[in-house]
Amino acid sequence: MTLKDLIVQAAEQHGSSVALRYKQQGKWLTISYDELLTRIRHASEIVSRRGIQAGDRVAIYLENCPKWVEIYFAVVGLGAIAVPIDAKLKESEVAHILHDSGTRLLFADSMRYPIRKRWRHTPRSTMRYSPIRSSIRSSDRK
Repeated sequence: MTLKDLIVQAAEQHGSSVALRYKQQGKWLTISYDELLTRIRHASEIVSRRGIQAGDRVAIYLENCPKWVEIYFAVVGLGAIAVPIDAKLKESEVAHILHDSGTRLLFADSMRYPIRKRWRHTPRSTMRYSPIRSSIRSSDRK
C-alpha cells in the first residue's frame, strides 16, 4: 500500500473528520480528510502541469503548514521524490541542497523568494519555481 492509497482510504473512511488542525493568526483551523484529499489532487495537477514525472525531485521549502502536507502527498503520489528543506536553513545551505539534489521544481512562499535567484545561477539547474500563495478559504475555518 502506498502513501497515496493510505490518504484515499483515510478520506473514504473518515470523510468529514478532522485530518489537520493548525493555528493561523491566533485561530485554530481544521481541514477534513475529504478536503485534504481534494487539495492533494489539486496540487498533483499543478505538479504534473509543471512537467514533473516519476523519479524527478521536487523541493518543498516552506514553514510547517497545510500546503506542505498537500504538496508532499502530491509529489510522492506521482512517484516523484520530495526534497524537504528546513525553512530555518541559511540561504547558502538551501542553495547547496537544491543544486546537489538535482531538484527540478521548487515550491516556496514569498518569504523565500530570494533563493530562487541564487539557485537559477547554478550550472545543473533546470529548475522551475512555483510560488505558494495563501489558499485558506472560508470553508477551512471551522
